[in-house]
Amino acid sequence: MTNPPLPFVSVRKALLIGVSYVNCKGHALSRPRDRVEDIAKLLQRKYNYRKEDITILSDDPALPQSEQPTTHKNITTHLANFVEDIENAQYFFVFIGHGHQKPEEESPLGGSRGMDEEDACDEYIVPTDAIDEEGKITMLLLIQDDDIKKYLVDKVGKGSQVVAIWDACYSNTIMDLPHYRCNRVNSTLYSGIHRFGRRALEIGSIVVGDKCVDEIAKIAYGFEVWCRDPKDHLSNRRTCTGYCRQDKATKWKNGRRVICISACKDSQVALMKEDGTGESLTAWLIEILNDNHNPSLKGLMRLLGEKAERSYRKFNEHNEARENRVKDKVKQHPQLSTEHPAYMNEPLFLSMQGVSGASSS
Repeated sequence: MTNPPLPFVSVRKALLIGVSYVNCKGHALSRPRDRVEDIAKLLQRKYNYRKEDITILSDDPALPQSEQPTTHKNITTHLANFVEDIENAQYFFVFIGHGHQKPEEESPLGGSRGMDEEDACDEYIVPTDAIDEEGKITMLLLIQDDDIKKYLVDKVGKGSQVVAIWDACYSNTIMDLPHYRCNRVNSTLYSGIHRFGRRALEIGSIVVGDKCVDEIAKIAYGFEVWCRDPKDHLSNRRTCTGYCRQDKATKWKNGRRVICISACKDSQVALMKEDGTGESLTAWLIEILNDNHNPSLKGLMRLLGEKAERSYRKFNEHNEARENRVKDKVKQHPQLSTEHPAYMNEPLFLSMQGVSGASSS
């Protein structure tokens, strides 16, 4: 079962943030500015965005750090004004830059102010002025996941949709959306087993009731986590088990749709050009959307996963060749997070009126 297409788009808005940290010792990135400009061109060429619909924030090497467009104050202001409580709007958001993570109890911003973080950590994005000239991070100038959710999720109106792209480390739950394991696209064999397990739970709910089946799935996943690491038991925290039932998602919440695509899991780092791969989530996304303007969620995540795997394998081989061995090899798995279990055969954009060459596969 799939949801009906959203109504005709009344407003299109894009906010594209690329932070290069040009004056931040040891943290500089070379491509965010170019990437957001490439995405802006793509939106105008293929998705019917006008130039005035798009706002770009990127640092300028000629400006001092305090005057950069990508400061905490400026990014926060644009985030707060980006999503409006109006119907049938389409929002496209991109952040390219550094992510950060801190245990909840150590957060100077007060820890998670909503639901508990499953991994007991808060996630952040890093504005330019959060890193001083010596490369030290000022926690009070980071932007926390709770605030990002307030700006990009809580304000979304009826019939509206948000597609947010996070090309940053530790970014899976940066929008505090509860469903992501159940949205993962795996190998054909594993996907078949996974679908069978979820279908069994859906049938089981008819026999023994929803609450009982939900508890069984949660206990089973908690035991799986405990077997991997007893210190990481999640029994008292919100958990997407990976077997969340799609019958709970007959409609998008309040008639709206929020899609979060992240470069990696909360426990992983995102590779960029500086890592010797020449690749990044946004580079892969641009390549995919140039070939197919409206892929299915499943198709998109499968392609992103394949490109990420090739990239991190190349990175690990490069390190081995230089005898620069690390204890654990790097892995990067792009993630899709949603408010409800996603219908993975649905297209990335549900409403494509006026879009050049729109299709889904």
